[in-house]
Amino acid sequence: MKNILCYGDSNTYGCNPDTYQRYPLMVRWPGRLQALLGGEYHIIEEGLGGRTTSFDDPFYDGRNGRKSLPITLHAHQPLDLVIIMLGTNDLKCLFSANAKTIALGAGKCVEEVNNYVWTDGYKRPKVLLISPITLGERVEEIDKCTTFTKESYYKSLEFSKYYEREAKRTGAYFLDAANVCKAGSDDIHMDEKAHRALAEKLSLLIPDILKD
Repeated sequence: MKNILCYGDSNTYGCNPDTYQRYPLMVRWPGRLQALLGGEYHIIEEGLGGRTTSFDDPFYDGRNGRKSLPITLHAHQPLDLVIIMLGTNDLKCLFSANAKTIALGAGKCVEEVNNYVWTDGYKRPKVLLISPITLGERVEEIDKCTTFTKESYYKSLEFSKYYEREAKRTGAYFLDAANVCKAGSDDIHMDEKAHRALAEKLSLLIPDILKD
């Protein structure tokens, strides 16, 4: 059985853009991915609302993705693949980070996986770095609970090129989620259609990544 860790934020947790409640398991992309890949794969869902690549949020504890990643790796080893999709929350104006800096934080998360000291007998997993979906253009107007601005939207449009650069630098596989799906009604979170599209795309990529 292939063990796959899905490490992300509220778009991995499955926040519904209409209700801000959590989608059911089989609507969320990790659950859909499990169903598509079948019993030869074990999908481990590790999504947390507000999680960043590497920033400490002064309003919410434990959201620094880079800091919590080693603990998560230890809890779920052995692993064959780690999927990292973080960066959306780094766009909040309180962090004042540009797209290049955010991508670097994502790359540092990949390095945490690459440099982790695995238990004897466990091989280092492969990593798939996903550039997050872009925010919607009206995010500042309709945002309900965060500090995204119009500038955050423009920064999100630059994610792909910098994330792809970090994937190449760290030896990770790469996927641009913005080419697969988009934000729902709140211009932040994926709707049911987006979760389905991302799961379907990953179900085609993962067997090739893990074939050897």
